[in-house]
Amino acid sequence: MKNIVKTAHIGLFVKDLKESVDFYSEFLDYELEYYVAEDTSPTLFIAMIKNGDERIELLQPKENPESAEIENRKRDCHVAFQCKDLDAVVAKLRQSGIQTETEEPKLLSDFGLPGNNFRSVFFRGPSGERIELTQLEK
Repeated sequence: MKNIVKTAHIGLFVKDLKESVDFYSEFLDYELEYYVAEDTSPTLFIAMIKNGDERIELLQPKENPESAEIENRKRDCHVAFQCKDLDAVVAKLRQSGIQTETEEPKLLSDFGLPGNNFRSVFFRGPSGERIELTQLEK
């Protein structure tokens, strides 16, 4: 049984959240899905944009937004995959010696929208790329 359902989103650092939302809307046919409440992250302003089923999470550093280009190279530029059974995928990773960033997946409730509840965990791919696994919660 395959546990990965689809790509959930791709996360990109940006220098100006509003400018980036406008750019992706005007030129790439994305629309704003939601802004995440400012108190959700102590270090980032976050917006989710979508085009059909495809989503991009735009991340603007709260301090020194000019560092966005550097952050994309070193930190949180990531791809997220939606899972049917997150625990099974995490167990398979750990059995192969691959560690996740946190001991347990983090529950994110009402993330940007009421009822948008999911569990999430990050790990690194073979080239150091950051990968997020998510599972929707009901």
